[in-house]
Amino acid sequence: MLALLDLLARLAAAILLVTAGIALSSGWAQETSSNRRLDIRSEVVWTQVPVRIDRSAQTYERIAPATDPYPLKLQATRRLHVIDNSTFRYDGSDFRLAGVTPVERGRICVTGEGLRQACGLKAFKALDNALRSPHVECRVVMPEAATREVECVVDGSDLRNLLPQLEAAG
Repeated sequence: MLALLDLLARLAAAILLVTAGIALSSGWAQETSSNRRLDIRSEVVWTQVPVRIDRSAQTYERIAPATDPYPLKLQATRRLHVIDNSTFRYDGSDFRLAGVTPVERGRICVTGEGLRQACGLKAFKALDNALRSPHVECRVVMPEAATREVECVVDGSDLRNLLPQLEAAG
């Protein structure tokens, strides 16, 4: 019985020493920390009632809102019509992909193995499928032209990089 009491006393002393060590180290770490944290004594951030703010008394840096790099959002509807592998009509306006060489829809190409393929139709359909994606965003790079040149991204990827076979099709 004495051995059991001795074991319990040692266990209690060990737990007490570990707890005291944690309390001391956390107190020491808190004193040396230079982080300013919000606590109950600091300025109220959220209130239950509306508060009038005096901007001249605030020292916050005012940052202008970020502009959208691709402001033209395309939705695959009846308003979208693909003309060839580089040109499409959306909502009555014509757009041309910048940096993409046009390939006529009826063009037939010969592969390296001597096989004939409908590269014009493949190129047309590749652009049509890419523009039917739910997340197509474009920016106009040449607004002066009758057919405005655009750069587009599909799900965050450059549309021109999604269609590499178009340049090699001819």
